[in-house]
Amino acid sequence: MPEGTLSCLTCLTDEIAILSAALDTLATSVRRHEEQLRKLTTGNS
Repeated sequence: MPEGTLSCLTCLTDEIAILSAALDTLATSVRRHEEQLRKLTTGNS
């Protein structure tokens, strides 16, 4: 494997880890907001 390829793979692996963490954070936020909306709409029935 050429030297630059390993470096590129490492960068991609790091980027995937960062994006995965960001997606987890976003999903947590969406779930929290979904719960809040559910409580608001249930309370108005």
